[in-house]
Amino acid sequence: PGAVLLPKRTLAGGVTTFVHDRAALARATPFVLDAAPETIVGGPDADPAYDLTSLLDVALLSGGRLACFVQGHRVLLFNRDGTPWRTIGRHGAGPGEFMGGREMLGLRADTLLLLDMNNRRLNWIVPSAGVVRSEPVQDRIPGVYATPVGVLPGGRVILTNAGQYREMGGAREDFRSVASLFLLPTRGAATTIATMPDLLLRRMRNSIEPGRPDLTDFIRFGPNARSTVWDTLIASTTGTTYEVVLRNSRGVVIQKIVLPATPRRPVTAKMRQENLSVTMSAWYSQPREVSSPDSARVEAFLRAAPFADSLPVTAELFVTPDRTLWVLDGHTPGESSWTATGFRTDGAIVGRLRADRGGLPVAFGNDRVVLKSTDKDGVVKLATYRFRIAGKQ
Repeated sequence: PGAVLLPKRTLAGGVTTFVHDRAALARATPFVLDAAPETIVGGPDADPAYDLTSLLDVALLSGGRLACFVQGHRVLLFNRDGTPWRTIGRHGAGPGEFMGGREMLGLRADTLLLLDMNNRRLNWIVPSAGVVRSEPVQDRIPGVYATPVGVLPGGRVILTNAGQYREMGGAREDFRSVASLFLLPTRGAATTIATMPDLLLRRMRNSIEPGRPDLTDFIRFGPNARSTVWDTLIASTTGTTYEVVLRNSRGVVIQKIVLPATPRRPVTAKMRQENLSVTMSAWYSQPREVSSPDSARVEAFLRAAPFADSLPVTAELFVTPDRTLWVLDGHTPGESSWTATGFRTDGAIVGRLRADRGGLPVAFGNDRVVLKSTDKDGVVKLATYRFRIAGKQ
């Protein structure tokens, strides 16, 4: 509820473009979080059986319940008040077992979709019943890095390999990798339906292993492709400009949402140092082999790693049950303040949500958002906040 900003609509070459003026973000209806969270799960006092340290994905269920995918083989379910409800799955290759899953999607009617690439199968999960369906995907999905981002009407799954790149030769500087969108039909193999610019890459001297060939490294805080299924279309952004591209199931661009001349935040020395601290902490926490490079060489390499001059314009995409697309502004992983813009399917802006506590969003509901934070000891906590129009109770 609240005033929406309608875009100017143009049609050219079969593509409908919804264009907002430069002041749209400043004029959008402001939304804020409630003062206190509705639900808290995880944290240092959590039940060890429901520990979220190895959290991979989160889905917000009806009634404010939470589903959390951890360690690649277990789904932890929590009630609205944050108390543990039940667990689903364990490590293995048998029925109801997972081994190497990475992404969990929340679908309609509280159904969860989980791709287990090690077992080469898709799993549909109903929280109250467990795994209700499994489908083999051996030789149906290209490569091991494609992850699902949504399901189109009729059960067709959309996957992408965005965020992944292979070692590349040549001496080119600052080149973009290419991400693909795949459509997996209910029967048969997945097909590539579209490509888009993805990570910004650069050739780097291999100072960790002297004498070895150069490395292809990604530019920290650089743009990368994001995609999700929004109603009957596939929404994608690349982060370089504020443009949401909408494709049909054949990968054909039929609509765009554009906010021209949206400024990008400069990358500061503090952002770079925080990134280095987080990366080194993660490196120290991993088991080391005798032949592993020493920490001094790793830190020197990371200090020399390339950084972008400015953050991407856009980051993660979230779709709510009421078909609102929330587009998160570019941010760094360690930030706790953030902003996101909500769009209707007709391109109208429904509001601008600003938050300054509790971490970064990992799931959206119609009037709730789940925030993830990690303390200095690596302990993960999720807090669900309701949001509302600023000034209204």
